[in-house]
Amino acid sequence: MNNNTEDKKQDAAPAGFGEIDDETIRADIRLEKVLKGIREAEGLEADKYIMQFCHANLSLKQMITLYNRFGSIRAAYNADPVLITAMKELGSEAPERLLNVRNNTDVDDEWEKISGQGIRFVSLLDEDYPERLDKINDPPLGLFVIGSLPVSTTPAIAIVGSRECSAYGKAVAIDVAKKLALAGIDVISGMAAGIDGFAHRGALNGGGDTFAILGCGVDICYPRENLDIYTRIKRKGGVISEYYPGTQPVPFNFPRRNRLIAALSDGILVVEARQRSGSWITVDYGLEQGKDIYAIPGRIGDRLSIGCNNLIRNGAKAVTRAADIIEDLAPRYLRVRNMQKKEKLYTEEASPALTENEAKVFECLESTGSGIEEICAGCGLNADVVIRTLTMLEIKGKCVKLANGEYAKKL
Repeated sequence: MNNNTEDKKQDAAPAGFGEIDDETIRADIRLEKVLKGIREAEGLEADKYIMQFCHANLSLKQMITLYNRFGSIRAAYNADPVLITAMKELGSEAPERLLNVRNNTDVDDEWEKISGQGIRFVSLLDEDYPERLDKINDPPLGLFVIGSLPVSTTPAIAIVGSRECSAYGKAVAIDVAKKLALAGIDVISGMAAGIDGFAHRGALNGGGDTFAILGCGVDICYPRENLDIYTRIKRKGGVISEYYPGTQPVPFNFPRRNRLIAALSDGILVVEARQRSGSWITVDYGLEQGKDIYAIPGRIGDRLSIGCNNLIRNGAKAVTRAADIIEDLAPRYLRVRNMQKKEKLYTEEASPALTENEAKVFECLESTGSGIEEICAGCGLNADVVIRTLTMLEIKGKCVKLANGEYAKKL
């Protein structure tokens, strides 16, 4: 997604940093001696000022520019307003935002206030800052966190999709996320309505860790319908945002936060997406970052399946069971290989034997859902027998009842 070539040319690196281009910043910025020097010279005190640079919505390049001009993070934050305003390389709006924050914020009081809300600020100088963010364009200066942060030694899959998903999409998101969690794989998503929320729920049901990357402050639950998930994630995973606490969920924030969803994962699974979908933004970031792309295939002509089917046609791996993803991660992570043996997720477990009626009904089920009348017509059994048989199939883990009352084969 490099469509801002001219802007990048104008954002030349400051003299004190030498010849630094986007590639260097994306891959090596945390290894630069200057950042190590900041930590050694200013210690944790630097984080208080970096947090306020986040408050002013400054980029990494802008902070580096200020640091090189004034010699320290503290001096950069407290510099003469005339000198800051005169720095053309900061752009026209950043100086005004920074000075506005300075005029209305006490650095120490604000640090205590945020900490008192149970929110932790982790700057890119901290050891806890996710290593996976080192390699992206414009990594956030810091993250606001309630709970914990994902670690690079633990496998992670991002699950995204339509907000207005079908009952089938809901069932798939929950089922796949649960099985990934059972395999020791973290689930990353955006806690949006629809697929995102159901993915988080599935991971929690599987006892795994799941991380919600928000397009607003971590102190805001958006949408409110996911309040129960929001509460649970804080205890089993983490709620994470680069946006300052109190930041409202405005549309502009969400495409930008998608780069973090992609970056914190090993791969991205799309479960239901229209032809034009926000999920495509996450996929584009993932492709740029070299991530594996997965998609759940859907019915031809189904508006919620067009996006996934197009992804598969263009090279994404089709996923019909969680093991399709698990088998890709197993060679890279000992944790997954060990969990495969424990949970028997890598190979199919022996299926319970089906009675004659159960086999008839099972053959009539579609993965997208089948109604009672449709099943009766297909297997030749009356409704009472079919309902009793479906109950037994549910107990044996062969089917699932969808929210619309239909029954679907279980993945």
